[in-house]
Amino acid sequence: MKIRFTKFKIFFLIIILFFLYILGSKFINNTDYNIFFKIKTFIPNSVKLHLKNTIFIIPTLKKTINELEKKNEFLRHTLSNKEIELKRIKNKFPERIYPFISFYIKEKNKIIKSKHSEYVFTKFETKNLDNGKASDAVASAYIEEFNDKILLVNADGIFSYFYKKNLSQNKFDSVTIPTNIKDIIKYHKFYIKSRFGIKDILIDDGKLFVSYSNQLHDYCYNTSILVADINFEYLNFNKFFVPDQCVKKNNDLGWVNYHIAGGRMVNFKDNKNTI
Repeated sequence: MKIRFTKFKIFFLIIILFFLYILGSKFINNTDYNIFFKIKTFIPNSVKLHLKNTIFIIPTLKKTINELEKKNEFLRHTLSNKEIELKRIKNKFPERIYPFISFYIKEKNKIIKSKHSEYVFTKFETKNLDNGKASDAVASAYIEEFNDKILLVNADGIFSYFYKKNLSQNKFDSVTIPTNIKDIIKYHKFYIKSRFGIKDILIDDGKLFVSYSNQLHDYCYNTSILVADINFEYLNFNKFFVPDQCVKKNNDLGWVNYHIAGGRMVNFKDNKNTI
């Protein structure tokens, strides 16, 4: 009889402790303005924090998980809306020649220190350019200064410009420039995410030089150069340098990585780099 009574006391004690735990967890995690909230104000924050992170860690974690799930749901909804908007833009401009390329500030006035200098770094991002020319690249592009403008050239043949003063704004548009580049470069891989595309740009004496992956014939490429007079209304390119040799995909080495084929251009005078 005594053993049964002891078991009953233990069971009764467990039930009481369980209800006390439930009551305590609701009390310690309560955020509504009620009697529990008023009582909580008399408990030191350090004690409440200790209880949340020890005895009542499970309810605290559940509450945190629920809050994170709500945030994730909001972010998923936001991402879905952005994807719909991006799809709408791409459908409106199937040739990927947008009248404007919108940039939004991502990170502002970050201080970067080197051994001798200190720089103020601001980062912008865009959702309109997405054809990277390396396996991990989201997009690939090149920039050059010209008077009060910045020329932006995406590696898949989209040319645009914006004004230097725009970099002081939180968002701005880069205006696309029509070109005749598709009349010259006609293979498909140049205009999609691939290892083929523009390799560099150079402005010299009012002319824009563009080095690029040139397809001489199937599976044989070299690096060639186009040139155009700088005109922000229309760029009319002509062939400037086109070697008659190319590297085949299936060569003596057995492979080739066209992404690292080179293409950097610099000014030279008297056989010296003028940069």
